[in-house]
Amino acid sequence: MTTLATSIDDTVYHIQEDSFVPGNLLIADGCVLKTSDGTVTSTIAGGPHWEPGYAEGVGVQARFNKVLSFVQISSHQVVLVDSTNRCLRSVDRNTNQTAAYAGNCTQQGQQDGLDALFNEPTSVIINTKNSSQLIIVEPSHASLRIMGIFDKNVSTMFRRGGSGDLQRMVQSPTTGNIYITFSHGVGLYDYQSKTFTRIAGAPTGMGFRDGLFSQMLFLWPIGIEFLDSRTLIVADSLSNRLRVLDQFKLINLYRSNGTR
Repeated sequence: MTTLATSIDDTVYHIQEDSFVPGNLLIADGCVLKTSDGTVTSTIAGGPHWEPGYAEGVGVQARFNKVLSFVQISSHQVVLVDSTNRCLRSVDRNTNQTAAYAGNCTQQGQQDGLDALFNEPTSVIINTKNSSQLIIVEPSHASLRIMGIFDKNVSTMFRRGGSGDLQRMVQSPTTGNIYITFSHGVGLYDYQSKTFTRIAGAPTGMGFRDGLFSQMLFLWPIGIEFLDSRTLIVADSLSNRLRVLDQFKLINLYRSNGTR
């Protein structure tokens, strides 16, 4: 189960159930990957937030620079988006050894293929339509890129162009459609037609307003997750609210305080 990815105290960006230590939570803390049972938290890899950088190593010898998202591609291997280092990296849970996974952590770019380059990716998920692939969000050129887990070959599945503000995503396990947050709303990438449409939020402008999807205003929504098959929850970061979107009624029903 993937939990809502968001930003708490400018450090925690992503939390999931820990596949390696059942009952624990796996936490991306900006420059550190941690595991916690709710009482005891221990570092898996990375250094303190005041020491961002790039270094491969074991445990605290490694250095990250803004880990925004991760996936557990097996019980013992985690793939992380090291956004400011502009690459994907892996952590072996058996040894806590980090390694380069995709992209060049010292070079930025928008290059596909086996020698792919990235420009500050923000989100990664396992493709629900093909579990041997990862899908990656790149704000640069507002693109979705797809990569084979085994061959590491990267291709661009969608490029929106314009202001590169796509942020985080969640994929429907049934349709494969991808819901993506951006600076002032939520968009939908249709997996079959390969088209992107804005489904919530005003075409331009930011703020806070509930109502019909087309009337809503957001203040930099980040995290997004399914509550159930018809309902999405969005972490609207600068309004300090959780917004709940009912896809059938096309209306924002509840704020985080539970009022209608």
